[in-house]
Amino acid sequence: MEHYLKKIKYLAIAYLFVPLWAFAAPIIEDDTGGMITEGSQVAKFILRVQNFVIGLAGFAILAMIIYAGFLYITSGGNEERVGNAKKTLTAAIVGLIIVVCAYAIINALVWAVGGSI
Repeated sequence: MEHYLKKIKYLAIAYLFVPLWAFAAPIIEDDTGGMITEGSQVAKFILRVQNFVIGLAGFAILAMIIYAGFLYITSGGNEERVGNAKKTLTAAIVGLIIVVCAYAIINALVWAVGGSI
């Protein structure tokens, strides 16, 4: 059973890195007729990095939630394993809250310095 759990863990980690290339698309379109200002390039860069990191964190949070559900389902009533599953789920939810707050703060800062979102 442990052998299969290791395979599942490695497969899940491998799937986290497969869709990373999808975040390379431009986030902000140039609406200045081709004249890109330095401020707009900085805003574009910040938002591209933000979207990449938020996407990566989203996949990690999803993996943690799935893993917590797997732990909970396979606990078989063992209080220690149920406790581990609940701790993992709590950590995933706290991580989700932190990611959403970081997203809001970065968007507010970019908007405040004049970047278009």
